[in-house]
Amino acid sequence: MARLVDQRSRIYAAVETWKRQCLLDDSSVFGAGAIWTLRHAEELIRDFVDRPDMGDRSFEEKLRDQLSSSSAGAIELAAEMLWVMMLFPSNLKMNRKLELIRTVWDWSGTPLSDPNRMLEVLEAGIGSGGMGY
Repeated sequence: MARLVDQRSRIYAAVETWKRQCLLDDSSVFGAGAIWTLRHAEELIRDFVDRPDMGDRSFEEKLRDQLSSSSAGAIELAAEMLWVMMLFPSNLKMNRKLELIRTVWDWSGTPLSDPNRMLEVLEAGIGSGGMGY
């Protein structure tokens, strides 16, 4: 039980860092500058939300096509949004979580830096809503 509590505290601390650096300061958990901005969010709405891909391909393939005209900052925002989402599932292995975040970040053409060691927090999760989630 102590390990589970420790993992949850690490996740809660990471969420606090995310809230402060991203939601309040428009910055980045990975130290990439101002990526949590209205402009980048609007790009993601235009390129992802407003252009659903219902094809029979993997999530990454469809997302890459959808973000092909997005700016580097919007792609980095998409990767950080995935990082936030990956804090919660306990039914995904850390390697898969890291692969997904790094893959999307790489599309921006900028190297992923992790000065705050925020990727390490993905080792565990809080729970899983299952496939329906």
